[in-house]
Amino acid sequence: MVKYYDNYAEIISLKPLGIRYYLRIFALNGLYAFSRIQGLHNVLNRNRVQFLYFHHVFKDEEEKLDVLLKQLSLYYNFISYTEAINKILSQTIDKPYLALSSDDGFKNNLRAAKIFHNYSVKACFFITPKIIGESNYKTVKTFCLEQLKFPPVEFLNWNDVEQLQKMGHEIGSHTMEHIDMSKSSREQIVESCVQSFDILKNRCGEVKHCAFPFGKFHNFNENGLKAVFNSGFV
Repeated sequence: MVKYYDNYAEIISLKPLGIRYYLRIFALNGLYAFSRIQGLHNVLNRNRVQFLYFHHVFKDEEEKLDVLLKQLSLYYNFISYTEAINKILSQTIDKPYLALSSDDGFKNNLRAAKIFHNYSVKACFFITPKIIGESNYKTVKTFCLEQLKFPPVEFLNWNDVEQLQKMGHEIGSHTMEHIDMSKSSREQIVESCVQSFDILKNRCGEVKHCAFPFGKFHNFNENGLKAVFNSGFV
């Protein structure tokens, strides 16, 4: 049976929540309580550039995203990913700035983009070209389970990517096929970066940014660093 999951509550019900999940909730609740004691305005209203990234906005997450952005808009000036990087490099951080990005390229990113529009947010969507527009359910299911440890979720197609760009969002690379650079050979890393850069440049025009998959420091290495910049990413 073909089934793409569209509610996060369903996904959570499929797999047991590990200790990491509960520790994260405990830490976030503690930080929130501490910030309330200090005064949320004093905590957030400092000159800095903050990056906030996500992976999905399922149907049952839309309202939460809207509430989050409404709250953040009280303290931050939303800017694009490129603007955020430029401010860091030029040391022109004169306000609290926030840049948003999304990894993997789920179809439900279109929902996020519509909500972003209400707050003039221009995000960067990091996609894996190999899975964009894939219509074979078995291929999508295998990719989700093996690469993302996730049940099958529908992905963007190239028309969707074009739509995101028309809305003012940036498109970046999440490597060609979502590889773990720490477990890949130098040749594999170079090929993945070069292929993703070439495809995105041809499909999307200018492409500047690359986000390495899995997101932890130990998932990136010197070979990855060299390959990213040698491929043409800024």
